[in-house]
Amino acid sequence: FARVQRCLLGVADVHIRQRQSLAVTFASNSMSVTLPGGPVLATTFRYRQTRLWGASPVVATWQLVMAGALQAIGLALVGLAGALLVGAETNPFSLIFTFGGLCAFLVVAQYAASRPDALEGVGITALRGFNALRKKPPLTGVRQWKHIVNQMSAVRMDRRDTARAFGWSLFNWIADAACLAFACYAVGAHPGFAGLAVAYAAGNAARSAIPLLPAGLGVMDAVLVPALTASGMTGA
Repeated sequence: FARVQRCLLGVADVHIRQRQSLAVTFASNSMSVTLPGGPVLATTFRYRQTRLWGASPVVATWQLVMAGALQAIGLALVGLAGALLVGAETNPFSLIFTFGGLCAFLVVAQYAASRPDALEGVGITALRGFNALRKKPPLTGVRQWKHIVNQMSAVRMDRRDTARAFGWSLFNWIADAACLAFACYAVGAHPGFAGLAVAYAAGNAARSAIPLLPAGLGVMDAVLVPALTASGMTGA
């Protein structure tokens, strides 16, 4: 995840060392899993650190949004792979739709980062329509929008950068799922790969749904335990 952070900041000309990125990742993760409302505090902490490294408010926010999108796509891909391999009785099209929607968002975001001039025109057109609905002057908010686009012009993210960031994000999920697999093996259980992937993805999705709980305590367990039991483990 530290590599993802470095990659996303690097395309905006905010260059940091791996040690710096890793330190912030460890600190934010420790907040996320130990404090009530930890995920919210961790996001705020990462934003402030990114600003201290020299990122503008727009670039700092863009980096957090893109990192979150990459994580969501990777998790959806892990869950989808598990569902297809296990021969899920439920229709996997909802997962496919979610994965496709996230990928579409990533493509649009990458295009906007590489073509800020096009983003400016689209935004001005949308503002004019919105102002017409509110019965405001047509140019209301245009200056602020141009200021945001000017900050976004520092981001030059091509397909290679997108692929590299997504690769590190997906590797992060796979390595994390492997930790769960090794924990199962350590107690003598041998769940199938497909069932393990589904259980892991479902547990993390449940954890993300309620960010006020540290590490999704209680919510993640309530999903993970039955899912692992269905994959072949005993309840104990």
